[in-house]
Amino acid sequence: MEEGDAYGLQLDETSDRQKKERLVIMVKIVRQRKILTRLLELYHVEELDAKGIFKKLKQAIKKWRIDIKKWEALNTDGASVMTGKLNGLVMLVQKEYPHVLHIHCLAQRLNLAVREPLYGPSKKKVGMKEYRELETKLKLTRKFLKSSTKSWGALRTLAKLFHDSKKKITGLHDIRWLSLHEGIDSFLGQLFSVLTDLAQVAEDPSTKTKARGAIARGLYKYWTKFTTLSFLCFLGDLTEETNILSKLIQTRNIDGHEVLRGINEVEDFLNDFEVRKPENEALMITGSKD
Repeated sequence: MEEGDAYGLQLDETSDRQKKERLVIMVKIVRQRKILTRLLELYHVEELDAKGIFKKLKQAIKKWRIDIKKWEALNTDGASVMTGKLNGLVMLVQKEYPHVLHIHCLAQRLNLAVREPLYGPSKKKVGMKEYRELETKLKLTRKFLKSSTKSWGALRTLAKLFHDSKKKITGLHDIRWLSLHEGIDSFLGQLFSVLTDLAQVAEDPSTKTKARGAIARGLYKYWTKFTTLSFLCFLGDLTEETNILSKLIQTRNIDGHEVLRGINEVEDFLNDFEVRKPENEALMITGSKD
């Protein structure tokens, strides 16, 4: 491994396709004011507890002969196994190496800042009522159409007919930071196809059960509300800006000036929305632009 003036280590845990626990260790090498990013180790671990992770971390440091005196920072996500005050990895590291700074992953902190007003703190599900309903409907609509080979096939045909910008509705995943925008963007990209498909299911006399027709009518009614579409488009714009910033933060050899510009763009977007808040609220109350 290259010699450096300083080192930073990044850790994350994941599961592979065989559902085996893996620990990824990355190193950032600072040398002559340049930053190099390298994959240090990919370990299989039996238990992802703080002591087990710390043991693997020390093995990697010893194997690659990283100078402890030059080890400046440890970057992790906010999982309790990493940042727990009593038994977290950071506590163990700083107890043995008190000079090492801990940095909570900036991309995850950005994600939390965006999602908390929507979801509420932690997992208490006390966030914005309108968002919780919209997320539920997004997941339900995708699941509803995908549950029928006929409906799912018709959606693909309609997407080609309407020249939709998106060819597939992406699912939402709580643990994937970028999935909120991907899901909203893919849904908006196929909106006319989705509405046409729902209308066909609702009116099709061959629909096997009355319940399926009723669900289709309910979803069609929800997605054709002006308030719903306004909120969906707003979230699409907001998450697009934050996803750009999140990807920039995760870029190798990051330039702080570029991040600052990205933060300013997101801030400008939110400030503009705040200035137009009375107008937006009026539109959502009246349900039209008149």
